[in-house]
Amino acid sequence: MADVKTRFTGLLPRFLTSPRAAKAVADPHLKAALAEDARSGQAIAATARSVTVGIMVVMIPLLNRDPAAIFPLLLLLGLVATDLLRRRFARRGLGGRGYNTGRYEVLLLGFDLVLLLFLTVLPNPFTSDEMPAAVTYMTGKFTVFYILIALSTLTYSWRTIMLMGAMISVTWVGAALGLAAFGHHNAELAAAMQPILESHPRLKQYIDPNAVQISKRLQEIVGLLLVTGILTLKSWRSEQLVYRQAALAGERANLSRYFSPNMVEVLARRSGDVGAVRTAEVAVLFADIVGFTKLAEPLPPARVVEILRRYYGVIETAVFDHGGTLDKYLGDGVMATFGTPEPGPHDARGAVRAARQIVAGMDALNRAEPDPAMRAEVSVGVHFGLVTLGNVGPSRRLEFAVLGDVVNVASRLETATRALGCRIVCSDAVMARGGEKDGFVPHPDLALRGREAPIDVWTFGRA
Repeated sequence: MADVKTRFTGLLPRFLTSPRAAKAVADPHLKAALAEDARSGQAIAATARSVTVGIMVVMIPLLNRDPAAIFPLLLLLGLVATDLLRRRFARRGLGGRGYNTGRYEVLLLGFDLVLLLFLTVLPNPFTSDEMPAAVTYMTGKFTVFYILIALSTLTYSWRTIMLMGAMISVTWVGAALGLAAFGHHNAELAAAMQPILESHPRLKQYIDPNAVQISKRLQEIVGLLLVTGILTLKSWRSEQLVYRQAALAGERANLSRYFSPNMVEVLARRSGDVGAVRTAEVAVLFADIVGFTKLAEPLPPARVVEILRRYYGVIETAVFDHGGTLDKYLGDGVMATFGTPEPGPHDARGAVRAARQIVAGMDALNRAEPDPAMRAEVSVGVHFGLVTLGNVGPSRRLEFAVLGDVVNVASRLETATRALGCRIVCSDAVMARGGEKDGFVPHPDLALRGREAPIDVWTFGRA
């Protein structure tokens, strides 16, 4: 018996949970997208529900001065109470979460339905008149259930909307049958109206106060089910859109593991050929661990990898913080560009700031590292000028590359830090385009290997 109960209580949550919603537990991007969609839907639904109930609370006393109106007001307050419980359960993780409706949420939905049933059909216990029970069907209160279905589309999955439409249909028809069999009938009123209704037989089927008129109740249910089906289809389509958006977010996150964020944004935003070969003025930065071969020689491979990961983490943060692109890893070195794939007015400034942040970040790591064998120094070279950029390689293995003399000079400037005894060497071209000179010292006519003409540079820090 216990096993049957367990299977039954677990049936609704399994039905109400989409297979893709279950996948969200393992997919962080999908989970985040669904959670955000649920939060926004719950906020909108809570506001819409509060406004709807507030309007009803105001309208009832205005339209009905009878003291018996306290009964529908109490039922509306009951709806407010279930809404408060729903929000509390959601905060504690017990209620529905948009695409994954829990059993607590199903119970609250059922309780809401019972309250609405009392509000629309069942007699008011505070009245003492002999009004036939069937008269309640002549007041057009069934429209309340359309509002309930409409509100559900803001928060719940299409499965829950479909279930709610079925629950409303069953309870509404069940209430009609119950009132037809056991509801109050006023024979005196029927007798008084009999002479009029006898002379108008077609009118009798519309205004007979003692007739529940099951056929009309069924017509109402058919209309509700049609609307429920339309809203269910709309909710299903919206759910598919959320899944597609989440899939795109996951694809973009996967791309960002291999490309810089600004490159991913351009790839996602542009419809044309991002890698078309062209020329542009960009800043190129080279960073390298000083004496890494000697540093790594006595260390086990795991320790070497750990040093590289920490070092790369500092580089990556500095480059991305200032709008750069990580072009490639070069063993214990890194090449980054500023102004790719789209040049900007602050590329030179961003490159210089990134170079300073790299040096400061490595110093902070070394201060926090108790093991001297794990400490590393970094050197940086930065140059600015005209380069050729675009896709290189065959069609099956494209690579977005930056080529030209600027790249070679930036690499030579990084190497020159050893001879100059400094941490950063920036060309005068970088400083002339907006690089910040605070803390830098000018060094004219620096000769570089492979170049005939010397260049003016600026140095920063002491190795």
